[in-house]
Amino acid sequence: MTGDFQASSLTRLLGRFGRLLPSAPGFTTRYGLLTLLVYVAAVVGFVAFAIQVELLLGNPLAAPRAPGVARNATDAFWHLATAFALVLPTRRRGALWLAPLLALGLDVDHVFGYYLPTVTPRSAHDLFFVMLVGILLYLIRGRPAALIAVGATVGHVAVDGGSFPFLGPLTRTLFPLPFVAQAVLVVLAALLFFLAFEPLSALRKNTNWMPLVVSCGIVVGAVYFLLPLLPALSSF
Repeated sequence: MTGDFQASSLTRLLGRFGRLLPSAPGFTTRYGLLTLLVYVAAVVGFVAFAIQVELLLGNPLAAPRAPGVARNATDAFWHLATAFALVLPTRRRGALWLAPLLALGLDVDHVFGYYLPTVTPRSAHDLFFVMLVGILLYLIRGRPAALIAVGATVGHVAVDGGSFPFLGPLTRTLFPLPFVAQAVLVVLAALLFFLAFEPLSALRKNTNWMPLVVSCGIVVGAVYFLLPLLPALSSF
């Protein structure tokens, strides 16, 4: 009986919390799920294309090498949590679940390298992918989807650690991100999430910019203090 009472109380609490959060016009669950589907398909398509270009340039395929379950789980939780913190200031129900799933969805490119052969790891952690997915989603899903997707991608890279093939598939060179660049990208991701629903002028209100500052501060602090303690993340 006690367990049933606690479960029902939690359900009522979450329901009340959800009713306090506004929804954006047209931002339905179907809209969010289709956005996520297009995004994941774009990740897979971009990586498959990049591999073909790299092979044409004479680069060899590398055999897959899967990491442990614990490392995958830690990495997944890290991206879900940081994206949720950055999108929370939007106070939009749909965005609170879509942004974290999009941030996690970028790591679909790990399928290539951990389970399928690849040339360069993390191929979708790439500037060309950011531009292409933003344009694609803007054309077929509209402005909110494009800004949330680009924000999720930028936020993912900001907290990821390690080095990235930003100019792939034209070059396999990996570029590390210094902490200052990570902090800038964290702020950019939070702004993109916010601008998906509000004009820039809305940041004049204390009730809008203060949550944004707190959110960015929490994530930047986590990157500075926690990321060095999680070296496994840097290999993802």
